[in-house]
Amino acid sequence: MQVLSTDTVPSHEAFAYWRDVLAQHFVHLRPERVGLDPFCSTIEAQQLEGHSFSRVHAAPQRVHRARREIARSPYDLVFLNLHLLGIGSYCQAGDEIALNPGDLFIIDAMRPFELGCEGGVSQLSLKVPRRILWERVRHAERARGARIPAASHIGALLNGYLKNLWRQGQTNELTEYPQAIDHLFSLVAYEVDRRYGDAPLPRRAVRAGVYARAVAHIEGVHSTPDLTPRTVANAVGTSLRHASGHLRRARGRNQPTHPEQANNNCSAMARRAGDA
Repeated sequence: MQVLSTDTVPSHEAFAYWRDVLAQHFVHLRPERVGLDPFCSTIEAQQLEGHSFSRVHAAPQRVHRARREIARSPYDLVFLNLHLLGIGSYCQAGDEIALNPGDLFIIDAMRPFELGCEGGVSQLSLKVPRRILWERVRHAERARGARIPAASHIGALLNGYLKNLWRQGQTNELTEYPQAIDHLFSLVAYEVDRRYGDAPLPRRAVRAGVYARAVAHIEGVHSTPDLTPRTVANAVGTSLRHASGHLRRARGRNQPTHPEQANNNCSAMARRAGDA
């Protein structure tokens, strides 16, 4: 895990250091400081299938990427950003959109955009070559600047999936999982395409998302006396029948490694759900 923090430099150098860190770790950006409070921001970075996967804790600021910044780093990249905490917004190819915790939004680094972090935010950001997503979406221009709300079914799956992958990477348990990116982008492409017509449901990716949410829920409450197959199904937003089917299929298909307690509980829950 790589950590880039303004805490490592004198306070009067913090913002200049942050500007350089953004350019080196992501792409050239033009941050504008908001307020006079001490500026404290951090990027934690790991790798997911060779792609940069970061958690950002950003102090109040406004971040711009205009044509001048694009010319300085014309990288053909897409950022999948999951908003975790704080008052945030973004704007690309349209009006400025406010973000709620759990919302996922897509940023194309080859087009101007702005990020609103005036309230201070925490976000997960996955940086990947644009072709990986664009080749999956029927109308790629519709993906640029798109938001997948946490309140939607696929949005909830992506929320839990990305958080779970981040946790696995923190504990060095994300190994031997070659389908993580494939599932993520299949879910994103489906959610973008279905808004403009029929799109085939990526069933294996959905199962992976349900499994990740179930494991995260069980890890958090495994000592709760009233943990049952039905409460797990309710937590992941699906029926008991669907949850049991997803868990039975997913736990034997190269899912990411989980702590032993969660794995045992998840397997037991799947068996119990199948018997219910």
